Amino acid sequence: MNCGLQIDESGRYWLSCDWLPGEKAPLDTQYYLYFRHINGTQECLSYVTEPGGGRAIGCQTLFSDSSLNAIHFLVHINGSSHSRQIRATEHVYKIHDAETIPPAWNLSIKENRSLIWMKPVGSLRDDCFNYQINIWSQNKSETITISKDRHYWREDLWKSASKHHVRVRAVGKAPCWPTEKYSSWSSWLEVINNEENNGDLLWIIMTVCVFVVCLALCLLCVRLWRKIFPQIPKPKEDLKDAFRGAQHQALIRCNSWDTEEVISCIEVMGGGDKQSGVPGDNAHITD
Repeated sequence: MNCGLQIDESGRYWLSCDWLPGEKAPLDTQYYLYFRHINGTQECLSYVTEPGGGRAIGCQTLFSDSSLNAIHFLVHINGSSHSRQIRATEHVYKIHDAETIPPAWNLSIKENRSLIWMKPVGSLRDDCFNYQINIWSQNKSETITISKDRHYWREDLWKSASKHHVRVRAVGKAPCWPTEKYSSWSSWLEVINNEENNGDLLWIIMTVCVFVVCLALCLLCVRLWRKIFPQIPKPKEDLKDAFRGAQHQALIRCNSWDTEEVISCIEVMGGGDKQSGVPGDNAHITD
């Protein structure tokens, strides 16, 4: 048998107990729970039954606030069966030992990056609690205990990693409890360092923009350069090309001489009836 006192959001205390049926208890066994405190004896009004059966294995019922002034309360469970006798059991609990502190709730992050949460529900004062903050990041876990203040801020926490998880729990302290009592942990809160992620994204965007601007400027400069200093047309035939053309023509003529027959002749100019003024072989000289 295990019992505890829990408080709901309205500040009401509930007694919650659970137990296991006896090994030889018949299936028709019915269990009944009674608890006794300074205001008398009360029976549980709401039972929890086992899956697939009718036997009760738990109880949840209201516990009066005035009973919290007592130091102890007694829980008694008995049973009945048609086939055999069921042995009763009972246990005495201390109020402070049985009382369960609800977890801190509504853990969130404010705009200034501070963690805030609400104290456990109920009528207990803020000075009844300290708090523990558990921070997990990059396979590293750190637990920090702070005073009654329900907020926490530390600059290096946000610079240590781009992503971490945070949870918090309440720690009951004197004079509300004679010894420290811990609540269960709240749910994990995932914290992402958006500034670091935004910084990386901004750096990438700026790099791309600078590259595009530089490329555009280079293309613009090339176009302006071509307009200001247009390319000079290349002559159709420079001296070197002319010289090469002359050599080529000479080579063609030389090759033609090898294949053609050249005939040279001397023509004698003079009439047939007229005597030449040049003395011939048959010239007669007279005195």
